[in-house]
Amino acid sequence: MNYREYIKSPEWKERSRRFIDKAGHRCHRCGASGRGIILQSHHRHYGTLGCEMPSDVEILCIGCHRKADAERRSGRPSMGTGVE
Repeated sequence: MNYREYIKSPEWKERSRRFIDKAGHRCHRCGASGRGIILQSHHRHYGTLGCEMPSDVEILCIGCHRKADAERRSGRPSMGTGVE
């Protein structure tokens, strides 16, 4: 299964939901939470795709997720902490 298929799968959706729950429904970078804040699970790397551990993902609001993706594209290190 490729990345795009996996992200749409019920398995990933459930895993992502659990990661967001574990993070207390709060963005790891800016702390945003509450009604109207959409959170997403950002893969810090793709080495464990399909069997991610909490430290493999970072819970981010949409704005911080865009910044994290831009950092990845530019080669800068991630500023995130993961879902410890």
